[in-house]
Amino acid sequence: MPARIAPDQSRGVLVAIGSFAGLDTEQRLPRRLLSLCSQRAHVVFVVVGDAEAVALDDLETALLAHGAGGVQRVTLNSRADAERSDNLGAIERADLLLLTAAQPLQLSTTIGGTTLARLLRRRNAD
Repeated sequence: MPARIAPDQSRGVLVAIGSFAGLDTEQRLPRRLLSLCSQRAHVVFVVVGDAEAVALDDLETALLAHGAGGVQRVTLNSRADAERSDNLGAIERADLLLLTAAQPLQLSTTIGGTTLARLLRRRNAD
C-alpha cells in the first residue's frame, strides 16, 4: 500500500530501467536522472543479486561526470539486508534511488514486506 500524501503534494518519480549496458552512448540517461533531483544529488544504487557490475560502474561514472555529488551502492544479498540500519540510513539520505537486479522478480521477493519497502514508499511520498 502506498504511503499517504497531503492533498497538495504529488509523489516522486519512479523510473524503471532495465539492461542499459552500452545502449546510452549519448549519456541521456544520467542527464535525465539528475534533472529530477537537486544539484549535486547523492545517488544510491540498491542492488539485489548479481546485477551487471560493469553497467553499474559505467552509469556511476556517467552520473558523477554529469554532476552527481556522490554515488553509493547498497547491496542486498538477502531479506535481512533490507532490515540493516546502515542500508536504511543510506536510503534515507539519498536524493535519487536506483533499484536494480539481474532478475526483476528478485526486487519484490527480497524487498517486499521489509522495513526497506516501507521506507521506499515513504520516500516516494516525500
